[in-house]
Amino acid sequence: MELDTGIVLKLVVGLGASLIGGITALVALLLIFMAIDIFSGVIAGVKAKAISSDVSYPGARKKAMIVLLVGMGAAIDYYTPLGPESGISAMDGIAGFFVLHEGISILENAGRAGVPYPPWLKDILTKLAPSPQIPSAKPEGT
Repeated sequence: MELDTGIVLKLVVGLGASLIGGITALVALLLIFMAIDIFSGVIAGVKAKAISSDVSYPGARKKAMIVLLVGMGAAIDYYTPLGPESGISAMDGIAGFFVLHEGISILENAGRAGVPYPPWLKDILTKLAPSPQIPSAKPEGT
């Protein structure tokens, strides 16, 4: 039996929302950006004639992991002096980081789908693109 990643993602989101007692504006924005990223990725894949579950399943797993990290932030807020009342929220900090990450991915998908954007933005996105080879954290020879 194959596990449906979409169902798992829905369960994780539902469980996370019930555990944290609600969803803040940043978490809601993150979920909206995740949905836009998925749809924009499909549009870009259709244009490139490259729709594949080999790409979509790892992406869905990453999004599920992001939701778990936001849930971890909610747990930190709940069990420590942090939280919205203190003016510092680990959950919103984590969600805010990933909102930016999803926004960049949406812009990349728009470019792959043929949406034109200014050269300065294209330069920035090119610089932000992951390099083909991730350098090792350990110095060579150790």
